[in-house]
Amino acid sequence: MGAVAFVLAEFLGVRYWDVVKAAAAPAAIYFVSVLAMVHFRSCKRRLLPEVREGQPTVLEALKRRGHLLIPLVILVGALVVGYSPIFAAVAGIAAIFVLSWIRRDSRLTPASFLGAFEDGAAGTSALQSRSPRSPASRDSGAIPARAIARSTTATTAGGGVFYRNYPHDGRERFEACVEFCCQWKGRFDDRLRTMLAPGQIDTCDPRLLKDTRRYADELRIPIQLHAGQSPNEFARIGAARNRTSIEYMMETGLLGPDFIIGHGQILSEGGDASRMGAHERIALSESGTTICHLPWCKARRGGVIDSIEKYKDMGIRQALGTDTYPFDMFNEMRMASVMCNVAERNALVGLTQDVFHMATVGGADALGRADLGRLAAGCKADIVFVRIDTPKAAPVYDPFKFLGTPRTATMSNV
Repeated sequence: MGAVAFVLAEFLGVRYWDVVKAAAAPAAIYFVSVLAMVHFRSCKRRLLPEVREGQPTVLEALKRRGHLLIPLVILVGALVVGYSPIFAAVAGIAAIFVLSWIRRDSRLTPASFLGAFEDGAAGTSALQSRSPRSPASRDSGAIPARAIARSTTATTAGGGVFYRNYPHDGRERFEACVEFCCQWKGRFDDRLRTMLAPGQIDTCDPRLLKDTRRYADELRIPIQLHAGQSPNEFARIGAARNRTSIEYMMETGLLGPDFIIGHGQILSEGGDASRMGAHERIALSESGTTICHLPWCKARRGGVIDSIEKYKDMGIRQALGTDTYPFDMFNEMRMASVMCNVAERNALVGLTQDVFHMATVGGADALGRADLGRLAAGCKADIVFVRIDTPKAAPVYDPFKFLGTPRTATMSNV
């Protein structure tokens, strides 16, 4: 619950203290309910408190280790006063180290202090956004920092989605994103790149999307937009704009070789790519727009991209992303191939050569990086070695099939 409070404060752009006040009553009700449940069940089953030999009383425990509660007070106090979460965390960690030296049995040595960091890192739960990650080379300098602005935010709750408007149609957030891109683009010997990512297509008004294209052209940076995620999104665009999703992107000038559509599953009624209008197919193909598919994310929610084979036949550029855990491109290649077989009811489509191209060259081209994704003179792509001396690798008669079929390599084979 504490971690969620941090995320809520950051996501909603409000003070941590405001989140605490809003959550105080529900949290109290929850803990009182748990206490009552445990108490009455214990009484019903006549369970008595467990008494251990040498167990200290509450007062004895506070005398011995009560000073270790002070860092918690410092952490919460700093947040309530208005300091940033990072500052509060650093202050709390520093207080732990200093106060631990009050008693010999709680004293942190440099070695145990570093060990505490290691344990904390090992036990940390990663908080992942639901946004697609564009393939990037670890040593290539293609490290996309995404600046996100929306006029409206969509939030999931209890299996549904609700929408709320940002103040001033998100203009302040948008301007902050543009400033971020200006400040960080090309930093660290051009190893850090930025892109504009205006959230989801159904949460962005035309002005914001047009301004996104204008600033992307001025700064020469890519654009990534969530689109084609669900039938609900497609229906919202039709109801609000009297356009299809592709027509809305055409109207706002987004399409281009530097534009990435994240998801791309439902870009027509029912999601069948062949049902897109001829003008839409031509616009996607001739503009050089890339659709970045996230097959595992969609498959685990019962969705199928229909299909990468159709997009290929239309001459539309495609790439693969992971979107969320596990960040395993081998898994994405395997799922892309298999789900294409399912969508087309044909075992001869979704070839491993095609999905391998999407995971490498397709991703690099989407980012405007002709020096990535392929092995050639002057390119900066990493070389990945994969073990073939494991049982699942035998026999290796086609390296592409080994990388992207059910008899596949995994990240553990790298």
